[in-house]
Amino acid sequence: MLNGKIVPGQNGIASNLGHVAIKGVGTKCLCGNTDCLFTYAGGDTFSYHYFKILEKQKPKDYESPFKGMAQSDVSLKMILDASAKGDPIARQIVETACIAMAKALAMVINLINPEMIIIGGQIGTYSSDLVGKIAELTKTQLMYEDTKRTAIVQSKFNKAAVIGAYYYVLASVRSLKGKKAGQVLKNLKSRKSDS
Repeated sequence: MLNGKIVPGQNGIASNLGHVAIKGVGTKCLCGNTDCLFTYAGGDTFSYHYFKILEKQKPKDYESPFKGMAQSDVSLKMILDASAKGDPIARQIVETACIAMAKALAMVINLINPEMIIIGGQIGTYSSDLVGKIAELTKTQLMYEDTKRTAIVQSKFNKAAVIGAYYYVLASVRSLKGKKAGQVLKNLKSRKSDS
């Protein structure tokens, strides 16, 4: 948020950091680029990295909490729980994700100095501890004390993208003129009160 308002950008996609490139090892992203933040901190990538490390390192005397499970059956929440219980591979993945998120957020804060950053998606949904760790790491990468005042908070909504889209549409309709805009706005408000 900047000046009390969500920053949507010209086309409404300004707040999506998932495809900002973070220095890494050349991990290919679904979008076709390499080393996008999503490849390290996207909710669905945690299990991918877990199984990749397990296969590559094959640690001796290591008992996987996901033994016998397919990668597609291991959720972000399961990785976070394993990390919290001290699993070394899960902890490594969570630490890497937190560092990647902190780098991306520090870039945003150093660039536009927002008053608040709201972390949504799967990471924001599952763990306030994780959001706190990301906030802590982010502040270590900021240059000025003033930039360290940016609040980094967990979204209060499970469907943050849907709510963000609603407010984007609402703001767009408000920018229209005439009776048509008033009618569209009235319809949107009545649908919100129904849900």
